[in-house]
Amino acid sequence: MTGVASLNQQAFVERLCNFGVWSKDTSEALALAVDVHRDQRRAGGGPYLEEHVFPVTIAAVDYISHVKPDEAKSTALVAIMHDAVEDSSPSTAEVIVERFGESIAGAVSILTKPGKSQGESSESNSEDEARYVAGVAGAAHFIRVIKVFDRLNNLASLHERTPEQRRKYLAETRAYYLEIARSVDASLAGQMAELVTMQETSLDSRSAS
Repeated sequence: MTGVASLNQQAFVERLCNFGVWSKDTSEALALAVDVHRDQRRAGGGPYLEEHVFPVTIAAVDYISHVKPDEAKSTALVAIMHDAVEDSSPSTAEVIVERFGESIAGAVSILTKPGKSQGESSESNSEDEARYVAGVAGAAHFIRVIKVFDRLNNLASLHERTPEQRRKYLAETRAYYLEIARSVDASLAGQMAELVTMQETSLDSRSAS
């Protein structure tokens, strides 16, 4: 089972230019993301920016450009920074408010899981998880789109995690995120369901061997 395609920074910027969303704002969002994620690696050892942040952003902007093109710029900004607060410190949220305004910062906040910023516990209780999912489910369309592509990207590389982590992630996806995907696009929900099934089959095969 292979992971996600990698996208380097030059190709990423070129794609954003092609979509017409490259600007001073997206440049500054990218600089912030690079500062936060530059040394971060995925479970399989690949660079987080190139294997997650960049592909998720391009996929979300590509999708939005076809259905709600007026939301493409906001989608790009939020997608670039969607994990920035989780993977840095709470003060990053303040930086985003000051630089990009309450609307963009609020969207990033919706996508930020509770207790995930540096210096805080990585464990969130069930109430926190329920509030997070409810927030995403009730969010603007473009925010749900970003979350769906974020989940699809993570599912595609889930084989890099431990069996226990995979089982938990797959159970959460079936319980919460398939419904969010259905609220966005039946085809995307189908892709998510297929990835879940593939990962479950892989786990079952591994357990049986």
